[in-house]
Amino acid sequence: MSRVSTWRKGPRRTHGHVGLVGCRGFAASSPAPPLFLFQILKILAGKIVVGHAIHNDFKALQYSHPKSLTRDTSHIPPLNRKAECPENATVSLKCLTKKLLNRDIQVGKSGHSSVEDAQATMELYKLVEVEWEQHLAQNPPKD
Repeated sequence: MSRVSTWRKGPRRTHGHVGLVGCRGFAASSPAPPLFLFQILKILAGKIVVGHAIHNDFKALQYSHPKSLTRDTSHIPPLNRKAECPENATVSLKCLTKKLLNRDIQVGKSGHSSVEDAQATMELYKLVEVEWEQHLAQNPPKD
């Protein structure tokens, strides 16, 4: 099993935000320990989950989270607009972070840091949170 990093923020109005980045697949022959899965699923339940290409994390957990509670920074048009990228394009976390936060991530020999990725993802989401949440309130995704 590889790293899983979570970033939690305390209650906000009636819900909290959880950022999940860096969950990697488990071998079919060695499933995730039940206690690990229980703890992660307990954190995610009923929360808005923020991630970048988060479907990969959910797939690794063999988990399906409601679309209405998922914020995927790889698919947020206002974020792409700010980065001057096509609205419907899937832009890498590395590229969005460089363009919008003026910082380099995923560099060097060590490659990805799940903690660094989680922090960048949440910072990117916060740049457009108000605008995106207003859009979702008017156009709720179907679960």
